[in-house]
Amino acid sequence: RPANWQTILAAPKTGWAIAALFAVLLVAQSLIDKVPQESKVLTTAKINKSSVEESRDILISKASDIVRSEFGGLENYGEMSGTVVWSDELQEGYMSLTNLPANNPGTNQYQLWIVDPTRDEKPVDGGVFDIPSGDGTTIIPIRNPLVITNPKAFVITLEQPGGVVVSKQEVVVALAKAS
Repeated sequence: RPANWQTILAAPKTGWAIAALFAVLLVAQSLIDKVPQESKVLTTAKINKSSVEESRDILISKASDIVRSEFGGLENYGEMSGTVVWSDELQEGYMSLTNLPANNPGTNQYQLWIVDPTRDEKPVDGGVFDIPSGDGTTIIPIRNPLVITNPKAFVITLEQPGGVVVSKQEVVVALAKAS
């Protein structure tokens, strides 16, 4: 006499039941994938400016390993200045940018690159962001998808909408060297 599990597997409806189970799982997965994820694109319209300032101030007060560097604008962006603060321990950082020209998100976006030679030869994407018109100083949180342990420089480039995986560095906007 066959065992119960052998009888169930031999039943003609077992194949259909398994197929139905996979169909339900496929539909459930597609619904989960449609839940919006946090975007890498940061605009001041999406960010409460005071909460970003508070988050930056909290980072500065609680992190014991803050790296602080000054941005200097390059070429056509010479009027731009700013500061970047970063904590390896907390994997968190913020840029405070002044006089960076507004961009048109449909045409191009700014993208931050973090140079960490202990991690890789190529810079790590620190996020894509927009600068709205009429804003003197904008604070941008850094969104690093990879662990950064020894940043040597922070570079802002101007890229296509949505950013790029590897920058050709055709338009380098600003540079901040870590001390």
